[in-house]
Amino acid sequence: MQQPQMAPWIGPNYKLQGNSMASREAINCFLQSGEGKAKYGELLIGTPGTALLSDLETIVETSEASCRGLHLTGSSPYAGGNLYWVYGSKLGYTYKDELTGDLVNVSLYDIGLDTKRVSIADNGFSVVVATGQSMYTVDIFTDVVEDITSSLPFTEPLQVKFLLGRLYAITGDPSIVANDDLGDAIKSNLIWYSELADAKTWDGLSYIPADLSSDPITAIDVRQGDLWAFGTRTYQIFTTTADPDQPLAYTSGSGTYIGVGAPDTVATIGNNIFWLGSNASGRNMIFQGAGNGSSRISDHGVEDALERLADLAGSAYGFSYQDGGNQFYCVTIPSGNFQFEGSTEFSHGETHTYNTLTGQWHRSASREPLTGEIQAWQPLFSAFAWGKIVVGNLLWPALMELRNDTYTDYDPTTPDKRKPLLRRYMGPVMFTNLQTFICHEFTWDILQGQAPLNGLSSDPKAQLEVSYDGGNTFGSLIPASLQQTGHYSGILKWIGLGASRAFSFRVTITEDMQFQAGQPYTRYEVSRLP
Repeated sequence: MQQPQMAPWIGPNYKLQGNSMASREAINCFLQSGEGKAKYGELLIGTPGTALLSDLETIVETSEASCRGLHLTGSSPYAGGNLYWVYGSKLGYTYKDELTGDLVNVSLYDIGLDTKRVSIADNGFSVVVATGQSMYTVDIFTDVVEDITSSLPFTEPLQVKFLLGRLYAITGDPSIVANDDLGDAIKSNLIWYSELADAKTWDGLSYIPADLSSDPITAIDVRQGDLWAFGTRTYQIFTTTADPDQPLAYTSGSGTYIGVGAPDTVATIGNNIFWLGSNASGRNMIFQGAGNGSSRISDHGVEDALERLADLAGSAYGFSYQDGGNQFYCVTIPSGNFQFEGSTEFSHGETHTYNTLTGQWHRSASREPLTGEIQAWQPLFSAFAWGKIVVGNLLWPALMELRNDTYTDYDPTTPDKRKPLLRRYMGPVMFTNLQTFICHEFTWDILQGQAPLNGLSSDPKAQLEVSYDGGNTFGSLIPASLQQTGHYSGILKWIGLGASRAFSFRVTITEDMQFQAGQPYTRYEVSRLP
């Protein structure tokens, strides 16, 4: 029997404001190639769950505090390094005890309560923390903390990065520095550098002009041994030199009139660098560095979300992680009020995640256990430490681990400190020459029977919602049974789904079970009615 017209049913997240034309949703599941070896050419794979690794509530001295930064050092008196973190006003670190294998948390300093992200780097001897107002150094081996803000030749240290023996910093300081050789310069248009192997010494003339444009430098990052400097309208790339008085040199031809619209979205992984872009002509496209140039990686679905939430997008933040052969870049638009189509609305936040292997997007999300509201993904920042993918938390002072064998999310407000992990997928609109057709059966080939023996549900279900208007409105939830642990041969099927010119099927699963899915099968007939 002929199948309805549509794009392949499983795919990436791709939703436009006009749902009737594009209404795909892929929440907490992503498209992965079958590499010519699997049952299907492409599969939907579930994103990892989160498990508590270390509770920092006692040491941070509050039950609610967002992670403001994570950084793992290579050098350390402990095997596996020191994982430095900032939660609320507290700067500290966590290490692994070699004898017991336990994680030990150490509180170091109160850097002042704020909600801004901090920037953390190290040179092998000292860790440097820039908060936007102050700069601190921490001796990795003695834990001595020093506030070096007053000795800096600039104020408002925004970010700090390490490259080839030196620390580099940028500032929000708009004042002017005088230089007889180079001419006067605005401090926020400069890249400042420390003395070699010395995190505490920053000379008043130790800077590199980033003067392709007059826009201030708002973000820097290191990619493949080069330093990328971003303004609001441009970026430039600098390479290292052997000249101690000029340790960076502008890479000829690298200047591009694409800047960064949200400085906290700049992130690197492997040989990739990503950012939410802007320039003198527009905003809200996401770019990936390609050689000395850049290429757009956001699609219209992501860009529609950024435009709809434009009032919040300037405060977006990003981070990256690697898992299961995939490298992911996550961009989170935070929660808050925004204006859209003449009215004020509230967003609980959205996280859009890019898979560098497939070039496709999905949404990562957390869910409020009482109200069911879908929120921005609670993990933020990441580090590969002690053989684990360690992430911070958006709401609570805790270090978490991303785990592919965990199908729930950490939540300290629930009795067992975990909550269901919502997975939702809606495929493209199904139609047949825009004629009315009757859908007798919808069957989805989905992995079943793979779940912990102590799963959250003794009667697991998948919930189907059917839209007869292209994904704009939905009918009631229609449950179908999933197989329990150890029963692998069940079929996920719904029958008697009505008639329409355009169907959209949305399936939601919140069970404590592994998630993998292939293509569906639809049995239908064209109606004799117009």
